[in-house]
Amino acid sequence: MLKINRKKCLWLLLVFLTLPQFDPSYFQEYATQWEPLVNSWRLISALFILIWLLIKRRLSLIVLLIGIRQGYIVLNTLIQRGAFRDCALSAITVMVVVILYDLMQEEQELFLSSQLFCFELIIYVNFVTILLYPEGMYTSLIDGIVVRNGRNYFLGYYNSFSKFFIPALLIAFLYKEYTGKKMRTWLLTATCYISALLIWSGGVLVALFSMAFVYVLIKDTSKWFNYYNSWILQGLFFLFVICLRLMNAFRWLIDGYLHKWDSLMLRTEVWDIELARIRRSWLFGYGKLPTVIRVAETKKSWGMHAHNQLLELLYRGGVINLILFVVIIYMAGRTIYKGRDINSKLITIAFWGWSMVAMVDPHEDPFLMAMFVIAYYANRSMPVFKKGSSPPVSVESHRLN
Repeated sequence: MLKINRKKCLWLLLVFLTLPQFDPSYFQEYATQWEPLVNSWRLISALFILIWLLIKRRLSLIVLLIGIRQGYIVLNTLIQRGAFRDCALSAITVMVVVILYDLMQEEQELFLSSQLFCFELIIYVNFVTILLYPEGMYTSLIDGIVVRNGRNYFLGYYNSFSKFFIPALLIAFLYKEYTGKKMRTWLLTATCYISALLIWSGGVLVALFSMAFVYVLIKDTSKWFNYYNSWILQGLFFLFVICLRLMNAFRWLIDGYLHKWDSLMLRTEVWDIELARIRRSWLFGYGKLPTVIRVAETKKSWGMHAHNQLLELLYRGGVINLILFVVIIYMAGRTIYKGRDINSKLITIAFWGWSMVAMVDPHEDPFLMAMFVIAYYANRSMPVFKKGSSPPVSVESHRLN
């Protein structure tokens, strides 16, 4: 009886600690009266996780690496006199989530169940807002006229949904493999795909359907499709599309089916501007600058970032930032690179989806970064994400003295 109560309490605690770390635009643009409450909730969650960490006195190598990189970006932003407050808050949220994921690897079933519930909650609420407000959920008052901001829903602008969908699908499918329960996984999957089709986001659609293609047709990870190759895709896109502009080879898909050719051409203008800026500060970059400055640089209202993961890495932290990110990628993937089990495949597919989206929209949100923690722990215990397994005993860790 005590064991059941403990599990229920821990599950509720995990949900309580996780939910405020999501950042749906609803609380930023539509329900500002809720912002103080949400921010207070985030603070309580962060303090609780910090106390939990001090009690456990254990951090994995991957969390330390992520922390070093986040610290570098914050310090660089401070030196460059950028948006220090926003950068620091973003770094804190990332670290809160990755530390929580790190601490919960010994409670696999509760971890997966609680995270799946949190993703279900926000994605289903977002789906309802798409159905209720097909033209967009938010409105603005311009010159006394109410103007609807198109394609903005509970989770925010439609192009950003992938940063929620990809980690949600990873958690859902790992949950299915662990418990054998399929209904929740397939229902959430259908909701993600229908949502992407309704809003018709080219980047999200390409990512989701390429993930589905791999899941159905590739039986396991192999030499030509694996975790590291999914990241090499970024380098190839940077070379052949951003630098050499060979995108015409894919116009049949971009224009013919997705109808996003004009959007891609506008992005090329932003890439040229950002490349020129990066050449002037290639080693350290510029830190996280205020949105108004980025928009002024690109002369586009939507040009608040480089619209490419590799470009944004170089812009914010130069080559140093890129090296740190590559080290994180390498350390997280060592145990799944040659994995042939279903969990290695699922983790690889999730990173493949992230890499696909990152070609045109750089997202480094907390739950995407937390996927590195999941990858890091895969195959390190006996075995991770298999029911009845013992807690991890061979995980590399560092005592906090």
